[in-house]
Amino acid sequence: TKKSVEGESKSSYFVINKSEQKNAVSEEPSLDDYENIPIEGFGLAMLRGMGWKAGGSTSNSGSVFSTEPPLVRPRGLGLGADRITSSLIQKSVTKTGETLELAKGAYIEGFMDDDEDEENTPGYIDPDDVHFLRSLDPKNGSWQDQDHYAVLGLRKLRHKATEDDIKKAYRLKVLRHHPDKRRARGEEVHPDDDYFTCITRAYDILGNPRNRRSYDSVDPQFDNSLPVINEHSRNNFYEVFGKAFDLNSRWSEKMPVPKLGNESTPRGNVEKFYSFWYDFQSWREYSYLDEEEKDQAQGREERKWAEKQNKATRAKRKKEEMARIRTLVDTAYNMDPRIQKFKQEDKDRKMAAKQAKKVAARARQEEEERKALAAEEEMRKLKEEAEAEQRAKLEAMKAERETQKRALKKERATLRKIAKENNYYAKDTSEVIDNMASLEKICECLRLDERIAFLDGTGAPGVQIVPFHCLTQYIQ
Repeated sequence: TKKSVEGESKSSYFVINKSEQKNAVSEEPSLDDYENIPIEGFGLAMLRGMGWKAGGSTSNSGSVFSTEPPLVRPRGLGLGADRITSSLIQKSVTKTGETLELAKGAYIEGFMDDDEDEENTPGYIDPDDVHFLRSLDPKNGSWQDQDHYAVLGLRKLRHKATEDDIKKAYRLKVLRHHPDKRRARGEEVHPDDDYFTCITRAYDILGNPRNRRSYDSVDPQFDNSLPVINEHSRNNFYEVFGKAFDLNSRWSEKMPVPKLGNESTPRGNVEKFYSFWYDFQSWREYSYLDEEEKDQAQGREERKWAEKQNKATRAKRKKEEMARIRTLVDTAYNMDPRIQKFKQEDKDRKMAAKQAKKVAARARQEEEERKALAAEEEMRKLKEEAEAEQRAKLEAMKAERETQKRALKKERATLRKIAKENNYYAKDTSEVIDNMASLEKICECLRLDERIAFLDGTGAPGVQIVPFHCLTQYIQ
């Protein structure tokens, strides 16, 4: 379809659909094509490009002929071509019946039809929103406030978009909104204040992994709010807090991130979940929000000061972010019905263990008391038996002593009787008294068996009677 740019007096813009362009140009030139062109052909081509016409001349008066903008040749035309001839371009009729015409100084560009463009647009890329793009502010400093994903048409994917998705989205934006493309469609473009700068800035941010992570950390569409403690969150705990944890799991350095689960989740998994989140390591950082621009600092000291200020601000925001995550985990832990059930089970188990311990201690004490009583009873019995045995022994000894005493008394009487009958074995009266004293000593000192043996000896025939005083000395 033929289109012309308003306000352009020297050149016109024409558009050829790709399907028609195939018929409009010959095969792409090769190296042999260029080698077949004479050397003067290159010079003539350069002169023609500068506006020189065959048969023209330059006067000696110094008048200068006017020049025209260089002709942009379509792909497939060599360096020596000055126009698209009928042999190269077969006049084709468009769907509307118009004849394609080319004029000198025209720009030719191939692009897809709008319908074909829309059909080849991936489903994850938003429909083109020109009004939104024109509302962007391309001035320096305002690019930090723009939604880069929205600019590239990736509102649906956002942080889930792959590098390939971002490249495809950017290419589509370039095809549709590049200043040259828009000029070709007759749109007035102001290079110093054009929204395409915002598209380029968006790709500079999202096309670089480091810059993208910095932007994703402060994604304006991310919900930093935490679930509110109310009746709804208590009754729908797993739904409300599961969504919050899934949302914040994107910041985790460790993957995979465990799920909150439900009321039937095993206790081990629940404990692992809270252990993971209480030791949560986030890659989220805040360099995108740096207030001091280090690159614009005048000197080394100013750059160091700017870097110091930015680091302090980042550290403060990082601390606030970790406090936010900890608040989320603490709130969930305190409201989790499974944790409350586990705590009650632990409490009951501790109480049962404590009660069992008390019962065991009481049983052990009773057993010890029983054993002590049994031992005491055994000791009492042994003591009584020992006492009875001792009494019996004492009684036996007493009876024996009584028996010996009676026998001794009897033997003493017998000995005195024998001594008396023998006149105390004295030769004269004076010796009787001494022998009587010796007899008493004999009765006191000799044992019963010795006395019996002595008495038996005194009555035996042929026994020599020993004088009492000699016997007394022997006994002493």
